[in-house]
Amino acid sequence: MVLLTTSCGVDKKVNRFFNQLKSVPDKLTDIFDIDMSIGNFRLIATDEPFTYDRIKAAHIVFSKLEVKDISGTFHPGPNREMALDLANLRNGRFSIMADFNLPPGEYVEIKLFVKEASIILKNDKKIDIAVPKEAIDGFSVSFPVKLSVSEKGTNDFLIDFNLAKTFLPRGDLTDLEKVTGFDFFPVTRLSDLHKAGAIGGKILSSDKTGLVGALIEINHEKWSASAFTEADGMFAIIGLPVGEYEAKVSAPGHFEQSSISVKVEERKVTPFGTILIKNTL
Repeated sequence: MVLLTTSCGVDKKVNRFFNQLKSVPDKLTDIFDIDMSIGNFRLIATDEPFTYDRIKAAHIVFSKLEVKDISGTFHPGPNREMALDLANLRNGRFSIMADFNLPPGEYVEIKLFVKEASIILKNDKKIDIAVPKEAIDGFSVSFPVKLSVSEKGTNDFLIDFNLAKTFLPRGDLTDLEKVTGFDFFPVTRLSDLHKAGAIGGKILSSDKTGLVGALIEINHEKWSASAFTEADGMFAIIGLPVGEYEAKVSAPGHFEQSSISVKVEERKVTPFGTILIKNTL
C-alpha cells in the first residue's frame, strides 16, 4: 500500500489559494505564504501533468534523500519514506516532501532514492513500475545556483515532476486497454521559491464556459512548464523563474492561441487573465 504524505492539495491553505484564484487573481500569495518551516531546508513537490482523462494516480515512494555539499559530502534528510501521488499535485497544489536542518555551508545538488512507483489508469487498471537501478541508487537534481545555508532563515525549493516524461507509456494512452506498462525515470525541474513566481488564470471556450483539459505551455530553452485546466477552466503554474515569457494555449477542437506575453515576478502570482479560444467548428 502506498501511503500519501500530508498534501496541501487538500489543505485549507490551497483551498484558499483556489478561492482567491477564482475571485481575486491579482492577490494570490499562498504558495509564498505556507506555514513556518521547522528546519532550514524544505523540499516541496508539484507536478507537470498528463491530461486528466488518462491517469487517475501516479505514485512514487522515496526511501530517502540526501543533499550534497561543495566538498562532495552527502547530508541525510529525514529518516522516513516520502510518498507522492503526482496526479494530485497539479494547478498549484503542492506537498511538503521534507523539512529538516542542514549544517551551514554551500550545497550543489539533491539526491533522491526511489523505492517503488505505480500508475493507476482512469479505468482503474493498476500498473506496478519496474524502477531502474539508477533511480533506486539515487538520481541527482542540481540546484539552479549554488545554495548557501546559514543558521538562520529557511531555504524553500520546489521540485516539479514532469509526469508525462517521468512515466512513458508502452502502448497508446488513447486506448487504455492496450497500455501494457510504463518506462520510468524521474524528470524534474528545481526552483528556488524565494526567487520564483507563479501564474494563474482561466480558459474559456467560444460559449464562454470554462474549458476543461486545455493545455497551457511555457517553453524556455532550458526548461518547460505546463498545466491543464480543470472543470471550471482554471489553472495555475508555480515555481516559475522570474522573467518574461510567451505562453500558448491549445485544446482539442479549438484553435491554438500563441504568443501570449507573461511576466513572472519574484514571490508573486501573475494573473494570466481570462483567455477565450474559439472552437474549430
